[in-house]
Amino acid sequence: MLIGVDMIKLCLFDKECDTCILLSGDADFIPAMDLVKNHGKKAVSAALAKGYSFDLRNKHGWFIIDKKRLLESCSKQKTKE
Repeated sequence: MLIGVDMIKLCLFDKECDTCILLSGDADFIPAMDLVKNHGKKAVSAALAKGYSFDLRNKHGWFIIDKKRLLESCSKQKTKE
């Protein structure tokens, strides 16, 4: 819920961004993304393929996060520290 509120607040009220990238595949965010989009801003989502809502992907721009590449990237960052 708070993510949706932040999207609306930052895009529409505070005018701090023109594009929201939601890191979730949950269809519960569709109303917030619709509101952002209906006010002329961009709203896209990114999530792992498993569990990514068809309705969310069907209605808004989307990206699938490759779990293997994500884990490899995190592992590389950890060894550098």
